[in-house]
Amino acid sequence: MAPAAREPGQKGVNYTNLLVGSVMNIAEVTTLGQPFEVLKTQMAANRSQRLPEAARTVWSRGGVFGFYQGLIPWVRRSLPPPQGCLRVASTPDSRRPSPSQRRRP
Repeated sequence: MAPAAREPGQKGVNYTNLLVGSVMNIAEVTTLGQPFEVLKTQMAANRSQRLPEAARTVWSRGGVFGFYQGLIPWVRRSLPPPQGCLRVASTPDSRRPSPSQRRRP
């Protein structure tokens, strides 16, 4: 099959950029993003706490791992759902009439 013609000025997909973007997103979340998100949530739940007190509370709950609470569910949400494959596989065939279009005896 021949590749689809591109419009003038349109660039192709650079898969290296997709890979680098994914790696950078994971690096950002695991180094700074998730710990600060946990601290922000702790401070929102306890309005009287400041950053040092919130950090001590999170540390007392789980040490270093306390700052990464909720990381696994975030990773699960960011993965593509397996239903996407089923949705593509179960799309109706355009040649067959839908149940409402079928003749009934």
